[in-house]
Amino acid sequence: MGAAGPHLAVRVGGPGAGEVRGRGGPGELAPKGYSVMIGYWEQPDKTAEVLRDGWMHTGDIAVMDDDGYVQITGRIKDMFKTSGGKYIVPPAIEGKFIALCPYVSQFLVFGEARNFCVALIALDADVMDGWADEHGLAHASLRHPVPAPAGHDWSIACFGRLHARP
Repeated sequence: MGAAGPHLAVRVGGPGAGEVRGRGGPGELAPKGYSVMIGYWEQPDKTAEVLRDGWMHTGDIAVMDDDGYVQITGRIKDMFKTSGGKYIVPPAIEGKFIALCPYVSQFLVFGEARNFCVALIALDADVMDGWADEHGLAHASLRHPVPAPAGHDWSIACFGRLHARP
C-alpha cells in the first residue's frame, strides 16, 4: 500500500481493541484525517462501528515497517488468536506455502485458542506422481513419499522457505 500521505495518520492496532501495535506486528489498519470518510449516510450505528475517536477501523489486517510503509495482509475475519496471544492470519500463510511448494494442492492452518498452530497439508497427486517417478518411488502411494529421505528433504525445504520469507 505504501506510506501515509500528507494530512493522514495511519496506525496498526489490535483488532477491535484500539491498542497500537509495535511496527512489524500485524493488526487492524486504521487511518485518520480529513480525507477519511465522516460516516455512512443516515446510518449512525454503522458509522459508530467503524469510526472511533476519529480513527476509521477498516477491518483490514496490516503490518507497518520501520519506515512507515503499510502492507495489507488480510481481513480480520480471517484472523485468529492463539492461547499465547499471537494473532495468526491463515490465508497469508496458506497462500505463501502453496506458492513455495509445488507438491501441495491444499494447506489449511488452524490453532485458535491453542498454544501453537498446525497445518493440514494435501499433496497434489499429479505432481507427486512425477516426483515419485524421479525418485524411484513410481509405485509408492501418496502415503509414502514424505517418510522417504527425498520426501523429508523437500518438505523441510518448503517449510524453511516459508519461515525465511518476510
